[in-house]
Amino acid sequence: EDIDFDHHKKDGVHINGPSSYGIVRRMKGKTGDDFVALNAWDWGLSAVTFGPIHHIFVQDIDCTGDEIRLLPGRKLFEGGAALDCDIHDCHFSHIRNAYCFKLYQQPNCHNDLTGWNDKSPIPGVLQDITFEDVELNTITAVGLGEVKVTALFEICADCDRISFNDIRIALPLSDFRAAGMRVVEVGPKSST
Repeated sequence: EDIDFDHHKKDGVHINGPSSYGIVRRMKGKTGDDFVALNAWDWGLSAVTFGPIHHIFVQDIDCTGDEIRLLPGRKLFEGGAALDCDIHDCHFSHIRNAYCFKLYQQPNCHNDLTGWNDKSPIPGVLQDITFEDVELNTITAVGLGEVKVTALFEICADCDRISFNDIRIALPLSDFRAAGMRVVEVGPKSST
């Protein structure tokens, strides 16, 4: 809590699974990456642990033009073992200036070059996730990895009980529509 970020070009608070019963609050600034990332599943070169994330509360965040990520999936290990990396019972409230909430897995773009099969075979599970008191203050056409941004909430996961309460667009509706934006969009999305 009580952290200011100043363009350091890395995730602000990056939580890998297994993780539970945590609070991330009263943070502001700009990272140039994911301001808050709940990565239950992640690339093999990006994390040392994988597993479920639950009962995390994220509140009072002012992230100037950054994104927030929830990354579920199924981790495949050498030898064939698998681990479901679900995210459930998490609450996000009083969030300002995030240009996008990414609720989908992101394949490693380097897979095609290396031949390493570092991906989740399923979209992953998000359950009992609440977003409330969220305000969009700016439109960003292209986000990290040159991925086109078309919604405040972009979802491609198996979802059960996702709640959106008091979501505000602090822009003229005509600007929001002219940019082709939506509040919520569901479907696959990746720079690959």
